[in-house]
Amino acid sequence: MIRNNLTIDEVTFGLIIDCLCQKGLVGYGVEVLEEMPNYGCSPDIIMYNSVINGFVEYGSVDDALKLFKSMPCKRNVVTYNYMLKGLCRAEQWEDAGKLVAEMGNDDCLPNEVTFSTLISYLCQKGLVECAIEVFEKMSKYNCMPNVIIYSTLINGLSEQDCVDDALKLLNNMPCKADTICYSSALKGLCRAERWEDVGELILEMIRRNCPTDEVTFSILINNLCHKGFVEYGPEISELMHKYKCTPNIVIYSSLINGFSEQNRVEEALKLLRSMPCEPDTICYSAALKGLCRAKRWEDARELIAEMFRKQCPPDEATLSMLIGSLYQNGLVDLATEIFEQTSEYGCSTNSTICNSLVNSYSEQGRVDEALKVSSSMA
Repeated sequence: MIRNNLTIDEVTFGLIIDCLCQKGLVGYGVEVLEEMPNYGCSPDIIMYNSVINGFVEYGSVDDALKLFKSMPCKRNVVTYNYMLKGLCRAEQWEDAGKLVAEMGNDDCLPNEVTFSTLISYLCQKGLVECAIEVFEKMSKYNCMPNVIIYSTLINGLSEQDCVDDALKLLNNMPCKADTICYSSALKGLCRAERWEDVGELILEMIRRNCPTDEVTFSILINNLCHKGFVEYGPEISELMHKYKCTPNIVIYSSLINGFSEQNRVEEALKLLRSMPCEPDTICYSAALKGLCRAKRWEDARELIAEMFRKQCPPDEATLSMLIGSLYQNGLVDLATEIFEQTSEYGCSTNSTICNSLVNSYSEQGRVDEALKVSSSMA
C-alpha cells in the first residue's frame, strides 16, 4: 500500500491490529498501534480494546493492566469488561472488585456482561457466596440478571451441594428458566440422591414447555450410574427417543462404566458392541475395567488390540490400570506384551507403568528384562 502511494487509514490499522491479536501475536499488534502516529493516524478505543483482550486471552494480564492504565483515550464498558475477565482469570479478586467500583467513578457503569463475567468466574472457582453477593448488587446499577446469570448461579450452588438454595433461586426467577437452568438444578438433586424430586423437576420441565435435551439425560444417567443404579440407565436412554433426543457417546460411556462397576461385564460389552456411534477411548476403557475386575485377561488383550486397530489407543490411566492388574495377578509376560504394543503404536507410558514392570521382573529374578524396561524410561 505504501509503495503504491495508497493511504493507510484507521480502518486498515484496526483490521491489522485485531487480526494480529486474535492470532496471539499481541506484541506485533502493539507495535502496529505505536506506529500509527507516523502515518497520521490515532489509535481509537476499539484498537485498544483489541490489544487488551489479546493480552487477556493469552495470559498476559499484567501487560493488559499496564495498557489499560496508560491508554490516552477514554475507556468504555467493553474495555472494563475485557480487563475484568483478565483479573478474574488470574484470580485477582480484590483488584476485580476495585475495577467494578472504579467503573462508577469513571462514568462507565457496569452492565449485564460485567456481572455475568464476574459471577461466572467466581462460581467456577467455587466462590459461590461471593457470586451471590455480586448478584444481589446488580439492582444498584440498574442491571437485571439474565437467564445466563441465573443458570450460572444455580449450577454453582448445585456444585456446592446447596441444592435447596439452587431450587429456591430457580423457582423465584423473574424470567423464564431454560433447559440449562433446570439441568443445573437436576444435577444438584441427583448428587443429593433426591430421586423423587428429580422426577418432579423433569415433569415440571415438560409442563412448562421447557424441552429436555441430551445434557439433561446425560446428567441423570451419569448420576444414576455413579450411585449404583445402573439398571435404570438403559430405561431412561430408551425414553430419550420419546423426547426427540439421541443418546450420545457421553451417555454410552456412563452406562458402560456403570455396568463394569457393578461387575456386569457382559452387559457392558453388549452395549459397547451395539453402539450406533464409534466408541471412544473412554468407552473402551470403561469396558476394559470390567474385564480386569472379572480377570478375563484374554478378552482384555483382544479389546486392547481392537483399540489399536481402530486407532483409538488407550490412554495412560487405562494402561496403568490394565498393566497394574496383570502385574498383581502374576501375568507379567502378558503385561510386557501390551507394554511393547504401546511403543509400536507410539503411545506414551508413564513412570508408574514402567516401575510396575521393573518391580515385577526384579521379583522374578529377570534382571535383563528389568534393565531393558528401566533403560526405556531414561
